[in-house]
This record gives sequence, C-alpha cells and structure tokens, in this order.
Amino acid sequence: MKRFWSCIAVFLASLGLDAYAQGLAPDCAAIHDANPGAADGNYVISSAGRTFRVYCHDMAGNPRDYLALVNTGGNFNYSTHGNVGGGPPTPVTTHYTRVRLDPGTLLVNIGDQTFATSDGFDCCYGTTPVTSMPYATAGSCDDRFGLLGTANVDLTGTPFIVDDVFSVGGWFARGSANSGDVFTFADQQIGIGVQAAVVNTRGGGGCGATSPKFPAGGINTDGGFDLQLAFAGPSIELDKDSCKNGGWQELGVFKNQGDCVSFFATGEKNPPAL
Repeated sequence: MKRFWSCIAVFLASLGLDAYAQGLAPDCAAIHDANPGAADGNYVISSAGRTFRVYCHDMAGNPRDYLALVNTGGNFNYSTHGNVGGGPPTPVTTHYTRVRLDPGTLLVNIGDQTFATSDGFDCCYGTTPVTSMPYATAGSCDDRFGLLGTANVDLTGTPFIVDDVFSVGGWFARGSANSGDVFTFADQQIGIGVQAAVVNTRGGGGCGATSPKFPAGGINTDGGFDLQLAFAGPSIELDKDSCKNGGWQELGVFKNQGDCVSFFATGEKNPPAL
C-alpha cells in the first residue's frame, strides 16, 4: 500500500497534474530551487492536487518537509518503551512536535527525531540501550507479559489521517492499535488496519511491539518512511487575495506580492518570476 501511493504520486506528476507544473512548489526542495535564499519556516505547497502547509527545515543545506503537530506534550504524539528485561519498569518516552513527511507519498519517517525530545534510559538490547523511541511505536520486554509500552498519534488540526496497517510482533507479543489486544507466538506478526486521525497503541507481552513498521519493533531512531497518511482535507484554497499580508512569501516561489497576484489573476498562466 505504501509503495502504491508512491507510484500514484509519480504518475500524477507525469500527467502534469502536480501544481509545480503550474508554478507552485510541491515540496521544500522545489522552494529552495526556485528561491535559494528561502529561510526555514512555514510554507504552503501543492502536491498531486493537495494544497497544505509544511515546515521547511534546513533550507540552506538539505531541505526537508515536516508536518507540524497541533496537540503535543503529555499524552499527545509520543512513543514509550516500557522496560527491558525484568526488574522495575524503566520507561523511555519520546515526544514529537513535528514529523518528517514526504509530500508526494504522504509517508512519515518514524525514525526522524529532529523535532523530538526524549526522557529516560534503559539498558539494554544486546549492547544497545534504549534512549528514545520511533514515532507511533510502543514496545516493551517484560517477564510479566504486560503492556508497558504505549504510543499516541494525534493528527487533529491537520488535514491528514492515518491510513495504515500496524504490526504486532515479537516474542509472545501482545498489542493493540485502536483495538482490543491481540497476541502472537514467537516471530508471528499480526496486522491491525487503522484509518483515523487519532491512534492509540500499546505493545509488550513477553518481548514485543506495535508499530507501523514491518516487522514490528524498533527502538531509538530505528525506522524510515513507514507510516502512511491519507489526505482528508480541506485543501488550502488559494487566489490573488492569498498573496496579501505577506501570503506571497509563504508560497515560497514569488519575488513579491505583485508577482503572486499576477499568477492567480491570469488563471495561473503567468508563472513565478523567480
């Protein structure tokens, strides 16, 4: 499913349906190409017919797109590892304020912690301690077979929902994702389909996890573009009035307000002059 959406994005672009063909940028890299002096900040992009806002990071080096999360801290947008082995639980929790997003495929990189903070330390899987957790991942390794790992994804206030299959797996694992608990045997993986703006997961059992990654698991920054989102809208509506009060700067590809107004006034036939 995740690779399918990637192919669809490429196909749409090949048909000329991507807004960049008409002058608007599909991602932060395109904004940088059009305007090398663009600074880090919030920008409006349009990719495969979807127009939404992202935070562009490292515009002077390797531009990357991030989705700003509205609800953060506490029980919002966090991942926790409950314990490693026996003894008193030693949780490690990572909170996210922005997550890295591929605007074309709408896949989230769960291992990117550029805008995340972590608390706790637990040793060890082999020689690797747990110091942080990937996004949307709950895990634990506990001899009481409990559900000490928890996680929350909250996309409320963004135009996206989660549209993915979460995996529960490990050694006699136990877990859930907006669902009742499921149990696995050694090396077994069970998928739970989720379509929702808010996803609460639990993971543990003997030694297991619940995550959008397959096979389930992962600690620290383990993981890549593994969490699939879907665009639920609404798409940002743009016209010549969007250029006013500094709006042209948020689009990233116009040299001034007049350039932006001209683009929309001509039905997007007069491309940005940058």
